[in-house]
Amino acid sequence: MAKQKKRATKSRRKRTSPKTPPIDQRVIRALSGILIILLTLLGLFNMGSFGRLIRGGYQIIGGQAMYLIMAVVLFDCLGLVLKGQRPHWRRRCVVGGGIFYVGLVTFLHFLMFQSLQQSSHIFATTWSNLATFMSNGDTTLPIGGGMSGALVYWGLSPLIEPLGAAIAGWLMIVIGIIIFFGLPCKKPFLGCKLW
Repeated sequence: MAKQKKRATKSRRKRTSPKTPPIDQRVIRALSGILIILLTLLGLFNMGSFGRLIRGGYQIIGGQAMYLIMAVVLFDCLGLVLKGQRPHWRRRCVVGGGIFYVGLVTFLHFLMFQSLQQSSHIFATTWSNLATFMSNGDTTLPIGGGMSGALVYWGLSPLIEPLGAAIAGWLMIVIGIIIFFGLPCKKPFLGCKLW
């Protein structure tokens, strides 16, 4: 039997539609960083109803520690704008900052409940004070550490009493500072000798 010749098929050229150039991810990150910075600044300076809404969101999360949260967000987004990526935080900075923040909101909540002379209904009281603070702008009401402070204080106060929660808050603040800055722990205790 005779071999059949293979016919060479002509390759058809695919029609391509003109593609739009891909948007650089760095530009998108920079623009989103600028947007978040502007929104945070609106909340920081309490500009207009939208600024009050943003400020209220920060207050719900952090209460009187909202300025610390705003500073971290601004710094993080500034790195996003300048470098096109979020800053790389060292592990000790994240852990130390987290411990510091938890201690701060715990202590702020202790101060709030001491001024109210109340020790129960932590979430309801915190939410009521936050709602009154945001709706009326009543700055005389203590808002403590916001809902994150309410959560930590709710967990600590039944276990070690409110005064113990305040002491734990101060210890967490000090430990957070030591970890954040990488301070050596042995030097402060060298002068203390055990008998």
